Amino acid sequence: MEYGFKFGVSYAQERPLTAPLPLCGDVCEAICKAKKIGLDGIEIHGREYEFTDGQVERIKNCCREKGMAVAAVVTGRLFNQTGISIAEPEQTRRLWAVEQVKRYIDAAAALDTNVVIGWVKGRFAADNPPSLYFRLLTESMKTLDAYAGEKGVGLVVEVINRYEVDCFITAEETLDYINRNKLENTYLHLDTFHMNIEETDMCKA
Repeated sequence: MEYGFKFGVSYAQERPLTAPLPLCGDVCEAICKAKKIGLDGIEIHGREYEFTDGQVERIKNCCREKGMAVAAVVTGRLFNQTGISIAEPEQTRRLWAVEQVKRYIDAAAALDTNVVIGWVKGRFAADNPPSLYFRLLTESMKTLDAYAGEKGVGLVVEVINRYEVDCFITAEETLDYINRNKLENTYLHLDTFHMNIEETDMCKA
């Protein structure tokens, strides 16, 4: 079996010092820099409201001009900046988070890319034990999976290590959840940093 690889780099307009985001600043300048060093695309970390029609069109034009692609749009900052997840026990807040993820999906559809579902899955809490957490998460994921399918977008669930999240820490666990809940437009997003911590055999995973 032969594999083809393309290489990209993570980007955000503003970069916290602790975030693993090599590129920041103006998005078109970042696309040009990524192209110059031999990469194929960028992964965009940002808030949903940053993906205005004008900004999405600008990104598309920059990528077209440079022969680059958007590898994915990432939802993590939605949770990191608001503390609200798609498994939030308070219904109004949870539904709000789901609507914001739909905005990421809309942007991804226009940019012909996928949406990374990572930190926005949230964590367990005293008022959100595992039994409730998984029920609420699944309700949200089924809604988002259907919406992504309508838009021709894939949702990719990032597998993250145990020191940062409560569940979906291995490829097997995450794939089992996706298959068991019949999420037809949802896939795995494997990160070798996290795999190196959690997987006993990365190639098997």
